[in-house]
Amino acid sequence: MKKPVEIYIPAIYKLETRHLAQTPSKLSYRLGHAQAHYWQHAAFCVSEQYYDYPDAFLCVAEVNTRIPLHLHITCILHDLYWLYQLKGNYHIITAHEKANQLLRISADQHLVIYMPPDKYIAHFDIGTHVLLYFVMKPSFLFREQSVELSAMEELLASLKRRSKQPMGSPLFTMRNEIKRNIFHYLNVAKLGYLERYKATQNLLINLILESNDQLSQKTSIPQTNKDLLVSIRHYIVREIEEGNIISNDAIAKKAGFSYPHLEALFKARFGKSIWQYVIAVKLKQASILLTEYGLSVAQTAHFLNLTRHHFARIFKQQYGVSPSSYIKTRRLPKK
Repeated sequence: MKKPVEIYIPAIYKLETRHLAQTPSKLSYRLGHAQAHYWQHAAFCVSEQYYDYPDAFLCVAEVNTRIPLHLHITCILHDLYWLYQLKGNYHIITAHEKANQLLRISADQHLVIYMPPDKYIAHFDIGTHVLLYFVMKPSFLFREQSVELSAMEELLASLKRRSKQPMGSPLFTMRNEIKRNIFHYLNVAKLGYLERYKATQNLLINLILESNDQLSQKTSIPQTNKDLLVSIRHYIVREIEEGNIISNDAIAKKAGFSYPHLEALFKARFGKSIWQYVIAVKLKQASILLTEYGLSVAQTAHFLNLTRHHFARIFKQQYGVSPSSYIKTRRLPKK
């Protein structure tokens, strides 16, 4: 299995950073006989210790920093990640011109998230941050149809179809049993290979079943969340009708949730993703602007914050004709 995540130190710090293939003894946790990378700078140090087993890749990453720090990371493959924050906190955004926040996670929280191959940026505040994550190899996850993983159906479907969009579960608080299992494992990991391999198998299967159980309990959406989701739909409609730019970050901030959590709730409630709904509202508004307000195709695309090419393509997908043809058949005659 290819190493699923690569870490890159920002260019501004690179010349003053040492990169070693072993970790110091002062880390919060040490994995016996693990492969490792360690980056040391006067203001921060970053480490990752990992095992690449036949069915899984497991890593413990630690960031100690005296400055606010952002690290560039690249996800190499289409993978499903189980993330467990043991200390500190961080948030991840996409490394694009229009950056979108994907997740924000704090100590004692965990989630499952599908991450397609792409570049991302992880932001860390001053302090110590420790994350355990693992990836199960597709040969394990798809070995046979599994009723046990039914609550993860949408995440697994994203992985199967190699979707280009990240998708995550809600953030969960780590139950005491989860924490005991993880910390017990971090001690056992110092032992011999067979005991370590057996402990890894037991830990990962228990964590997968535990997270699946928590996901299944989230299937029914509380009334307060239902009201919130309806208000989010109203917010989207209002912003589009006013010609405002709408983003993942703005929607998540309005809801007070991480975007992956909100996306999962929204899709469970309405049967479509947030951006499918945004596009549907924009196309409905486009019809009104073109026919009732007499805007041109270019003016309508600009009002909806879409490029003319993108607007024409999705409009034709929805209505079966180009915007200009639609105008000819639907525009109201001038009085």
